Amino acid sequence: QYEGRVKVCELSAQQFPRTAAMLQIQATPTILYIDRGKELERIHGFRSSLFHQETIHALFGIEQ
Repeated sequence: QYEGRVKVCELSAQQFPRTAAMLQIQATPTILYIDRGKELERIHGFRSSLFHQETIHALFGIEQ
C-alpha cells in the first residue's frame, strides 16, 4: 500500500539488544515513526492497523 513512500522495518529487541538500547526501546511492541533520521512519534503497545494507517497519513502527509 505504501510501496516507495514508506519503509517498514522490524527489529527483534532480543536479537539486537544494542540497537534496541540505542533507540531507547524499553517495552515491546514499540513503534517508531522516523523521517530523515528524526523520530516523529513513538507508540507503545498494540494498536490496530487502522490506527497505524491514520498515523502514517497524518505524520507523512500521505493521502488515502
